[in-house]
Amino acid sequence: MQESAQLAATSANTGERQSLSLDGVWRFRHEEGPWRDAHVPSPWQAEFSDLVDTFGHAVYQRRFTLPSGWNGRELALRFGAVSYFCEVRFNGEVLGTHEGAFLPFEFVLPPSLVRHENEIEVRVTMPSADRRAFPDFPFSEVPHGKISWYGRVGGLWQSVSVEARDPRRVEEVRIEAGADGVANIALKVTDAAIGLPARVTILDATNGEVTTSGLTLARDNSVHLALEGARLWSPAEPNLYTALIEIGPEGEATDIVRQTFGFRTIETRDGKVLLNGQPIYLRGALDQDYYPDGLYTPPSLEFLEDQARKAKELGLNLLRCHIKVPDPRYYDVADRLGLLVWTEIPNVASFTTRSAQRMRDTMTGILKRDRNHPSIIAWTLINEDWGTRLVENAEHRTWLKETYDWLKAEDPTRLVVDNSAC
Repeated sequence: MQESAQLAATSANTGERQSLSLDGVWRFRHEEGPWRDAHVPSPWQAEFSDLVDTFGHAVYQRRFTLPSGWNGRELALRFGAVSYFCEVRFNGEVLGTHEGAFLPFEFVLPPSLVRHENEIEVRVTMPSADRRAFPDFPFSEVPHGKISWYGRVGGLWQSVSVEARDPRRVEEVRIEAGADGVANIALKVTDAAIGLPARVTILDATNGEVTTSGLTLARDNSVHLALEGARLWSPAEPNLYTALIEIGPEGEATDIVRQTFGFRTIETRDGKVLLNGQPIYLRGALDQDYYPDGLYTPPSLEFLEDQARKAKELGLNLLRCHIKVPDPRYYDVADRLGLLVWTEIPNVASFTTRSAQRMRDTMTGILKRDRNHPSIIAWTLINEDWGTRLVENAEHRTWLKETYDWLKAEDPTRLVVDNSAC
């Protein structure tokens, strides 16, 4: 089946990445059932009435045509999130595997495999609690949150795309921007970009240049930019800035990346929560982040914006996104409209060495994807002792203390809840 793919509009500037959306209709088969059409992004349980409560194995297939002008560029097949384990094949060859239900991953496509017409196959495993059937990742030992309560979630529940880019590129951007108006920006780049000149420019809400700094790239890089009169981010005034990163000589950029952020601080002192140094009374709601038709997959950006506006109209200034890693647009909306967000690691049911590592890996991935959002003010490690037995088990208490210390050191810009009490 050949479905039309959507090519994202891009600037004529050199260095701009291009993206081909693979969202839409894919061929789908669950276990030994019939082949049928499935829509991506969506859990298979949300689309097929006969598969509402199913676990097990499924296969997704999709063809696409390589856009003209993409030959010679680095191509990456990118997934927003797939639940839970998957093996990805491209034109019949295995690219690799990925474990974890909530976070993005990608595979660089080997040039020798790329053709004008290409086929992707994703073999997905959604485990049950049957250890004999799923010995490598039984459901009780994987971060799952309320998948066990509110509906099974399996498959390609976030967007899929192919990205064309230069191998001399940015890999990761970390921004810490406090109420003092100083933005500390850390850049990780590919080996191919080492030694190239680069510029980091901060733009205001009108895309006006506020300040800029040049550097010669190493593997890891740090830039410190101070803004006089920086407008702070808060629910009342959700002021956002953009860090524009350009690699290569001016006018001949090999990579251009934009990352929005806000200047703000969050801390506790004298029994109060302080935002930007001022006491704030948190009026929050517990948001399960489940949707009537899509389960994990929100119906649209407009729906998320409407939800955020209604929360504010109710007098709320915070949503606690409960034991789930949301669609990344959730945070984009909160940043723009001014909602505080408290986010949590999805819980496991059984605390083992492997499940503990999976929770740590999930938190590491959350930080990599989401740490630059000013709306996020708190992380939770354990919710209501679910998956742990902190009173009875000293090993669980030790793990929690060590993980708390690790997270506070890794991200000192937010509050951390060790065990959200019953």
